[in-house]
Amino acid sequence: MTTTKPETSASQSLARSGMTLTAAGLISGLANYATNAILGRSLDPAAFGDAAVAITLMLVTTGLAGVVQLATAQRVASTGVAVTRRLGLRVGVAAAAAFVAASPLLASLLNTAGSAIFVLLARGLPFQMILAVERGTLQGRLRFGGLAVTFAVEGALRLLITGAVLQFAATANAAPLGISAAVAATSMVAVV
Repeated sequence: MTTTKPETSASQSLARSGMTLTAAGLISGLANYATNAILGRSLDPAAFGDAAVAITLMLVTTGLAGVVQLATAQRVASTGVAVTRRLGLRVGVAAAAAFVAASPLLASLLNTAGSAIFVLLARGLPFQMILAVERGTLQGRLRFGGLAVTFAVEGALRLLITGAVLQFAATANAAPLGISAAVAATSMVAVV
């Protein structure tokens, strides 16, 4: 059995796409590590603990974003029809409302200095879900280079914005502000 040229080309394209996504994931991971290092060096232990709670909760919300992204990718791949940003916005607003409503309980349960970090993080949820729709559309259209760019840009912006916020005020709020602003900015430039 011989491999035909189109099969080889498709395999090479898939390998390149995988390498590109891996590189973007590495960039994003390094940016997350650098953000945590900056927060650790800039904040006192209690404030760093609050910032770590915000970062962990953001990671929890990525599960919901992943579901939206995969559902969008499946629909785009099977029908060619993109899911509207409105769906992402609706899911994000509902998640944000739940987050804000639960913020006093979360603050008490997680022993944070207040509920502000949860409210600030909630502000980014609608943008995170819009970004999930955009990423799903890119994935469904097999535009992995563009998909990779969104991950790298989001990680870099999170690092830059969090660092900038820390220059003005060394508080735990720098983490959710950086997260929310980075997701908002990335969702605006990731329009498919």
